[in-house]
Amino acid sequence: MGRLAIFGLLIISLFGCKPAQEMLTDEPTFKSNSPQNLSPQIVIINFSINSLDTVLLNNTLVNVGRIRQRESLENPASIGDILVTIVSETGDQSTKTLIPNPLKMKVEYAKKEGSGELKAETVSLSEAIFFIRIQYEPWFSQIRVEKLINDQFILLKTIPFIKPDLK
Repeated sequence: MGRLAIFGLLIISLFGCKPAQEMLTDEPTFKSNSPQNLSPQIVIINFSINSLDTVLLNNTLVNVGRIRQRESLENPASIGDILVTIVSETGDQSTKTLIPNPLKMKVEYAKKEGSGELKAETVSLSEAIFFIRIQYEPWFSQIRVEKLINDQFILLKTIPFIKPDLK
């Protein structure tokens, strides 16, 4: 029985492999980045901010894909919220993303162990990391990061947009 199983496994493995000639003639599975074959791309930009309102761009990633649902800016902004705007070189095109105050974190914990009651509190952080996801457009030129202070957005930083290679 053992020899028959080994023989059957050998037959299956031989017929399951492609011949070397067939492997050499296969077309590559990647798409070229020629203009006529460019797929939609998603850009993910990671930032950090501290309590002194210093903003750093940590990294930028690009991946193939389409964002299904665009976040709405219809919700009212609160003090401390961050507005990230990607603008074109001429300033006539832009895309905006509103980030709830990243330096405020809501935490929930059990009021008493075993009680089943939860208590929620807002904790102030000295530094935080946040990100945006947007659909890539070829007109992206710069990133503007603003913070809502006293009912108006104040510019914290302007960063040139440099699109990384597709991973």
